[in-house]
Amino acid sequence: MKNEFNFADNIDKTKITLIRHYMAEKGMDSADFDEQLAKEINEAVEVMYRKYVPRAVRELFAQESFTLKKTVAPAVKSEDSRKEVENNG
Repeated sequence: MKNEFNFADNIDKTKITLIRHYMAEKGMDSADFDEQLAKEINEAVEVMYRKYVPRAVRELFAQESFTLKKTVAPAVKSEDSRKEVENNG
């Protein structure tokens, strides 16, 4: 698992540029595209968040006093060690 947050590197920027170009040709504001794209990305993130992050963690994260600290997840190579990591936090 990579620790970098680099999903933007995998987004097709050429298609985004073309969409913005043709929207501009039709007199549409690219801010509308940006808003729609952000909305759709956030919806996809929400689906994945609910799928992969346990409910207890989501509830903890929702608390006002919660602070996210950057930590590096341990590299887990086997099923047994993965279970040990899950059980020990």
